[in-house]
Amino acid sequence: MTNTPNQKNKNAKTKDILTLIRLTTMQPEQLKLMLPMSIIQAISFSGKNATIEEVSSLVKEKILQDSFIEKFACSFDTKFSHKEIKQLINFYQSETMEKFLKNSQSLFTPIYDAYRHLIGEVLQAM
Repeated sequence: MTNTPNQKNKNAKTKDILTLIRLTTMQPEQLKLMLPMSIIQAISFSGKNATIEEVSSLVKEKILQDSFIEKFACSFDTKFSHKEIKQLINFYQSETMEKFLKNSQSLFTPIYDAYRHLIGEVLQAM
């Protein structure tokens, strides 16, 4: 059975959505910033004797698979046209955004640390 033009367009859009998701949420710098705290909490709650490194390695491997990312494509598909998806991809692949993403850890870690400190102060004052 041959794919219809609509099906080919849908497949191309889905492929572009997966690219966009990878660009927006799965850059190495972002994963370094976001995953460790989630992993530490999950290990703590699970009671398992696992290291952050071994869990992180397995999680990163699974996160980057199409089968994981495809779960989120529908929400992008309903909110953005294919043209808009392509525009977003171009934006995220721009030199400025690449620079921003490369520096995100050094930019955001102090902010997140300040959040945690402030939360601690608020809790202590209660």
